[in-house]
Amino acid sequence: MKNYCYCSLILLFWGATNLVAQTSLEKGMAKHGVDMNLPSFLNVSENTEKIYVTQINEKNPIPEIAQQSGSRTSSSDTFFKALFGRINSILTYKNGECVVIVYTFPGMGSNNYGQVIRDSTKLFTFRNISFERIKYNFKYGLPNNYPSELEANELYSMLTHYPHDKAKKMFNANALVSFPLNLRGNTYKNKYTRGITVIAGKNRRQFYLYFMMTDKSVLNFEKYLNDFEKVFWFNN
Repeated sequence: MKNYCYCSLILLFWGATNLVAQTSLEKGMAKHGVDMNLPSFLNVSENTEKIYVTQINEKNPIPEIAQQSGSRTSSSDTFFKALFGRINSILTYKNGECVVIVYTFPGMGSNNYGQVIRDSTKLFTFRNISFERIKYNFKYGLPNNYPSELEANELYSMLTHYPHDKAKKMFNANALVSFPLNLRGNTYKNKYTRGITVIAGKNRRQFYLYFMMTDKSVLNFEKYLNDFEKVFWFNN
């Protein structure tokens, strides 16, 4: 009986330790039914809760709502907090050429698109990817409002749309799109001057990969994107 109790306590402690050790990235991807196979060439942040991409201090505090919406300008580290909000993880190439910021979208409700957006190809994208976060990153239209159908249709035209086969091969996704980030002259971590967003979506589940690069390394963006083939994988 004593041995049984001892073993039970060990199992309970082991389970509690693993629960505490689960990172925000692991939790976010698991919630979306996404498996992970992180490569050795990346250093992965181990935060257990969502974080801002730059440190919070007196000079660069948490952005105000007006800064987050884009109705008031921000700069330096505060700019990047306002641009990304709280994210799941920061993945850094060990050679320092690229940083990938990962964000898992918390979920999205249904939309009534279809009155203006009638093209079947477009509707396929809208069924798999929400435009709420895209609008937020673009600081587009009326702040703090869900994108209207007209706004979503306009934002759609600003995206690069990858073939369905590419989405399947990369992430087992139904849709894969990208768009450049307007950093407004700000430099991330005093090094990265260019940013490209990649969104993978499947059945209204989605995750964002923000590739932060230098003026030189941005020319190799497609290589960095291909590095992530099957790193994240929708398991159903």
